[in-house]
Amino acid sequence: MTRHGACSTSHGYKQNEKEREQGKACFGRVKKETGYLTAYGALPGRAILSLCTLVPGTKRERYRQPFPDPRIVYNRDSFDGGQRKPGFGTHTSVVFEKIRVEVLPRYSAQPVGHPISHPPDPGTPTVRRQLDMAMNGVKGSEGHHHWLVGLINHQGKYLTAETFGFKINASGATMRKKQVWTIEHDPKGDDIIYIRSHLGRYLSSDKRGNVSCNSESTGQEEKFCIVYEDTKRGGPDSGKWAIRSVAYGTYFGGSEDKLSCNQKNPGASEWWTVHLAVHPQVNLKNVNRKKYACFEPGDDDKDTDDAIQVKALIPWGEEAIVTLDFADGKYALKSCNNRYLDREGYLVEERDENCMYTLQIRSGQYSGMALKDCTGRFLTGVGMDAIMQGRNTTVGKDELFTIEDSHPQVFFVAHNNKKVSIKQGKSD
Repeated sequence: MTRHGACSTSHGYKQNEKEREQGKACFGRVKKETGYLTAYGALPGRAILSLCTLVPGTKRERYRQPFPDPRIVYNRDSFDGGQRKPGFGTHTSVVFEKIRVEVLPRYSAQPVGHPISHPPDPGTPTVRRQLDMAMNGVKGSEGHHHWLVGLINHQGKYLTAETFGFKINASGATMRKKQVWTIEHDPKGDDIIYIRSHLGRYLSSDKRGNVSCNSESTGQEEKFCIVYEDTKRGGPDSGKWAIRSVAYGTYFGGSEDKLSCNQKNPGASEWWTVHLAVHPQVNLKNVNRKKYACFEPGDDDKDTDDAIQVKALIPWGEEAIVTLDFADGKYALKSCNNRYLDREGYLVEERDENCMYTLQIRSGQYSGMALKDCTGRFLTGVGMDAIMQGRNTTVGKDELFTIEDSHPQVFFVAHNNKKVSIKQGKSD
């Protein structure tokens, strides 16, 4: 099988420079750039497309992105001015002067807080493994939770894993592939985590406080636990994390290439802001109820207000989409009607401190993510209707959630303008 994202030259067909300069594409949040499309597929009408762009002033490829994007609809009219050129075997290169992208209504809103403008190449083995394991927060059938995050230090720089020599530093200005880290839960140890880079290597600390990221397996020196800022300092919860070595009881921190794990108590450089590296439109599933959060409109007859309730067995429709709005190290939850979830369970138009939540994660038998409001209470489904609001000051199964990617949902229209239905006799 041909690897996604491979360029045309790997199959012996060299796209000439003129065609590369003419090809222009507008894809998602990527601005118009010079590039060309390559297509793969053995069957007529079935192909996997990749967008290849070039670094300005050079012939070096900068970015590859598989098509079609699951959140974008393409049709025959979308490819205006396309020129098809045959290649070797089933490989074909296609140059487009213009591409019109039709976005599904449920994804038409501008994503808020999404940090990755250029996603990593899914064809890379380590990246493909990360996407399979952690993009939705769950590792397949094993049921162990993983989280893709970016870690921002006190200077506003992202923790970065360099490709050469497995070096690490805190100098990333934005979150891209090198700045994405996977937090893996230890299923046997409560609140024990492992931190893995995009290269598949684990962060570790020795007894002298030296940190490295070249270990391919986990051991005692790779074990860490998270301390949340409010439990150490008191006062308002900023949502920052301190990462403590389980083996030596010291905290990890620093700036630029001066990173260490030798502080017995966390200072300013040991506190990290956590930025989830997921698409902001997600499905939230409660660990205890095993149901999804969804929007429920109010009923004037029953004197009920709009709310988010944990009651859906299947996250179907736009009502089950929750948007994670990242700001100042905290998250707000936005419903499908573009209103924010207040800590009392109401949906409000304007975002304020009562709508902001900090993230905490739990390992062990019951692992997941908890959302803490400004008063120290955690979101959960309350009452018979399971309305999401802050209630308890401690985290149990009821307060834990997992994040799942919101899969696209479409309808199919036949040549006679009839919609495809799974039920016989439907004439819609």
